[in-house]
Amino acid sequence: MRDLSETKAAEVRNKLIGFIFQSFNLIAYKNAMENVALPLYYQGVSRKKRNAIALEYLEKMGLKSWAYHMPNELSGGQKQRDGVAFFAAHTLIIERQSHIFHRIFVGDEVER
Repeated sequence: MRDLSETKAAEVRNKLIGFIFQSFNLIAYKNAMENVALPLYYQGVSRKKRNAIALEYLEKMGLKSWAYHMPNELSGGQKQRDGVAFFAAHTLIIERQSHIFHRIFVGDEVER
């Protein structure tokens, strides 16, 4: 990363790196589903598709019934699981776009 231009480094951070924060870092004015869907928004995924993906990951974390609740309505454990669902949704995009890594560092598209 040190040798990448600022533009390439930003592309790597946006497409290949995900974070789970100890303090959850949920956006207070977004509900659980919107928090999970946020990285998908930055990836250019349509609202309908990102909300469907977010609900899928919330269901996997046992939080689907809490999808429309705000962070202050979630327990600490629920906030943590929402953060994990956020990361899992971001990882899904990373897996689907893993060819970008090769393109950035090698310069060729990987055929799939």
